[in-house]
Amino acid sequence: MIHCGIVTVHETEKSILLLENRRTVDHMKCEMMIFFIMFLCCVVKGELCIRLLNNDAEFDAILNIPGRLWRWNSVDTKFEMIEALKYNRSAICSIKEVRDIQRQTITVIADMMPPYIMLDEHSDAVTGYIGEVWTILQKKLKFKTFFERANPASGRSLVNGKADEILAATAIHTSAASYFAYSTPVATSSYSLFILSDGSGVSTWWYIKIFSIRLWLTIIMFMIVIWGVVVLNYVLRRSVYSRTCDRHADSVMPPINFITILGGVTGQGFPRMPTSWSLRLLVLSILIMGMLIAVEFNSTLTSFLTIKGTSLPISNLEDVVKKKTHSLCLRNDSTAYIHFTDTWTLEGNIKKEWSDLINKNCPDMRNHKVLHSHLCQQGVVYLEAPIIFQTVYNQVKEKCDIVQIPGNYWSLKLAILHARASPHKCLIDFYLLKLREAGILMYLESKWISNKGIISSAATQPQGSFHPVQHEHVYLTCFCLLIIMTISTIICIVENIWYRYQVRRRKQHLRYITRKNRFLSIAGQRTVLFTNFE
Repeated sequence: MIHCGIVTVHETEKSILLLENRRTVDHMKCEMMIFFIMFLCCVVKGELCIRLLNNDAEFDAILNIPGRLWRWNSVDTKFEMIEALKYNRSAICSIKEVRDIQRQTITVIADMMPPYIMLDEHSDAVTGYIGEVWTILQKKLKFKTFFERANPASGRSLVNGKADEILAATAIHTSAASYFAYSTPVATSSYSLFILSDGSGVSTWWYIKIFSIRLWLTIIMFMIVIWGVVVLNYVLRRSVYSRTCDRHADSVMPPINFITILGGVTGQGFPRMPTSWSLRLLVLSILIMGMLIAVEFNSTLTSFLTIKGTSLPISNLEDVVKKKTHSLCLRNDSTAYIHFTDTWTLEGNIKKEWSDLINKNCPDMRNHKVLHSHLCQQGVVYLEAPIIFQTVYNQVKEKCDIVQIPGNYWSLKLAILHARASPHKCLIDFYLLKLREAGILMYLESKWISNKGIISSAATQPQGSFHPVQHEHVYLTCFCLLIIMTISTIICIVENIWYRYQVRRRKQHLRYITRKNRFLSIAGQRTVLFTNFE
């Protein structure tokens, strides 16, 4: 039951109120019904207040579904909505709209979202598409604006009367509530998927993956067989020609032979030419094999980097949830986020099929100051409005190649949020319509949110593009080279220490032998002298 009280005021008039009964409230389910209430009530300065909020259910009904109570305006001969909620939640009131706000100060909460809203940190000026629209309204209507930065409690500022407007690119995705109203739409937007182009993410193992595993095994087996043949050849020559064998005995050692074979296969050559003609033929075959491997390796890598298609692992949202190879990154305060929750609200839980995919290993999509530094990472798909994503991507487009997957999702209109208790909301909406009719909004759209700079779509991107060899390609090679140099340095240090130890030991041994011989010689002389004396 909804109660209506009569308020005593200076001037009275007969009003007809239309009240639509609230639909489902929490656990209460009832049929929708409309009834009329006629009563005698009073007006103060054109405003009418009705006390009918006796419980939470009534408050919830008016809060979530405004526009259910109307009064008859005998002057304008039309119904007017009673919609603004009293700050103490005790009544709803009609608002007397104003036609002049000169020299008035309007409190505005600015939500930073380039290129729609950008607030200068050193002044109260706003730029961006919606920022310039507001600046034009401010100059035309000659009012002042006090800006505040958006925070998690900004929405309640419209309820408690601390703010008149929320300047943000707000998508009209639900019915307005009794504490806010959407302005005239100022732009349209939609969401798209963005992903790293195939090959834009550099793999450290590309030099290894250039050849297949079978080809690498073939090369390794070839080296082992040749190594075995060379070692066997040396062993046979030493056993047959023991007196005329190679003067370099260390060349027969298997490790030295393997390094020699490795140098031939990699095109570095042999340290010296063997005297055996059979070994010379082996050397020639090894060098030819090494040249072929080097040419094939370089040509394959170059062709792979030069002639490269734009095949993408993900083509739509269905692929994301089916393949489960990429995480889906999006702002958890965006309109797109509600499509992945079980209650279709920002506060709801993520649906079961998306629970392991939404914002897993993703950067903070709301913090544009640090987002660009984490944008070029693999294994993620970004779901964002193209113009917003383009603003962030412009800072890193030289580092990686991100493309827009064909297809748009959830095309919505964008608007500014009015406080329903604000008496100037109709005036601002009226001038927004005039800006649209005059073509000013179209000009600002071409200036700030034109599609000329949008990331090229995978459907329109050329099928072949050149990707130069980058540092990441040779990172593994350089790392292995550094390890080999480190090991070589350690071996060199150990060898020097061992050599000095051996030299010192040899010197000590020579000193010992010298002392011993000297002692023996002196002892022998004394023995001879003693014998002669006898």
